[in-house]
Amino acid sequence: MKKTILCLCAAWMALLAGCQTQQRGGYGLTAMPGSSNQWMPKTMASPRGAESVNTPMEASGAWKTASMPEMANVDVVLENTSASKPESSPGTEKLSSAPPPYETVKVFYGTDRKPSGSADPVKFYTDKRSDGGQLHFGKCFVSIPRNHKKASLASYSLWKAEFKNTPEKHVTLLKVKSLEKEVFTSELQAEIARAKKNEIFVFIHGYNVSFEDAARRTAQLSYDLEFRGVPVLYSWPSQNKLLEYFVDDGNNRWTVPHLEKFLKQLAAESGASTIHLVAHSMGNQAMANALERIALSSSLERPLFNQIVMAAPDIDVDEFEQLSEQIRKTGEHLTLYACSKDVALEWSRKFREHPRLGNSGKEMVVRPVMDSIDVSFVDTSLLGHSYVTSNEYVIRDIAQLLNGKRKPNERCCCCFAAKSKAGQPFWVYQPVSACTHWK
Repeated sequence: MKKTILCLCAAWMALLAGCQTQQRGGYGLTAMPGSSNQWMPKTMASPRGAESVNTPMEASGAWKTASMPEMANVDVVLENTSASKPESSPGTEKLSSAPPPYETVKVFYGTDRKPSGSADPVKFYTDKRSDGGQLHFGKCFVSIPRNHKKASLASYSLWKAEFKNTPEKHVTLLKVKSLEKEVFTSELQAEIARAKKNEIFVFIHGYNVSFEDAARRTAQLSYDLEFRGVPVLYSWPSQNKLLEYFVDDGNNRWTVPHLEKFLKQLAAESGASTIHLVAHSMGNQAMANALERIALSSSLERPLFNQIVMAAPDIDVDEFEQLSEQIRKTGEHLTLYACSKDVALEWSRKFREHPRLGNSGKEMVVRPVMDSIDVSFVDTSLLGHSYVTSNEYVIRDIAQLLNGKRKPNERCCCCFAAKSKAGQPFWVYQPVSACTHWK
């Protein structure tokens, strides 16, 4: 009976989300509001030998890439370096040597999805579990249009007679390259060594997300955070279907030991001095259980991770209570972002009959082990669930958090209001438009 009601409610929510947004971000319970602000790199550096990506612009000629100095892993096509070009065939046009209107973000990944066998990056990994829970490694390349708006995942729109993502207009997965574990580790180490900062952040996505959209979202988040290290994605076999919530829940629990293994490998072999973890929605359930396993199976002299960010976590509050002390041992600092307007988590709470950690208001979870932040006043999306990537104020706050400003009042003294619940402090985030801390 509950599953039938869930299906009806989910269909209603999908209809609302479809009316609210033209973006196809893969987060089925989320509307994606855009932003009027645009972010553009200020200067350009000389080429650093970054790897080229096969794009539509490469049909005629070899292209050289160069990086933007303010961010690692962001490449831009500069010039056609082929020694000679054949004459154009009749009916064809010569390609311009001007740089394309997009940049490319390189994302390293680990996944326990089953490969499809297709070379098409959109279809490279399926929604099925890998054989025997095998981890697959690799790197992918995602385009960010020059006219990118912060906190938006530009996607094709049928209303505009668009039928697929194109790199000039949309955040597009251009290429996926599978790597053996040893090669993956070696290339990741080299990328970290070249980065502005010796850091990585690992993004763990939530329910109803394809591998394609998880990669696109990781790249967009890295770009909008202006992250100077290397972005890494962990993708588990979400069904990418709105009505498969309980299938996703089972796969999310199945992925826990594989995520534990992947995180341990990054901590031991990546060479990064700092590793941040950012999880969204149901991804927090897998991350929390994986971190507990790490804490219990390892004799930690110091935390393996720096910032642990739990955004809109779809995890049972009682389950979190059981895990929280062990989670805290694995990270330097734990931050919770919650929202009272999160319709997705409200439905999850009703069907599971237990409060979710991402609910705020009367159900706001406040504990000494973490900073709890209520973002109800800044999220303007219809369903209030994907603010970690679709709200520029939250992105700005996370950026400062990853840059070392741990306490909310250190990041901004005028946008955070200190509150308390049962004698424990928490924060209400109310950005002030005139605030100079964002300048």
